[in-house]
Amino acid sequence: MRALPNAIQVADHWHLRENASAAFLDAVRESMSGIRTAVGAATVDPERLTCAERLHYEGYLRR
Repeated sequence: MRALPNAIQVADHWHLRENASAAFLDAVRESMSGIRTAVGAATVDPERLTCAERLHYEGYLRR
């Protein structure tokens, strides 16, 4: 700040949101297995799936 001692440092909204979003997604990724277990999503009940979800799930099971 020697060149411009009276300059004010600012951050733009886009970068603030981008950094906050990245931090949030990192935190969710790290806790996802615990979240799935807590809400009971670790097991799949095929009866509760939509048609599209069931097709996706059946493809997953074949692989």
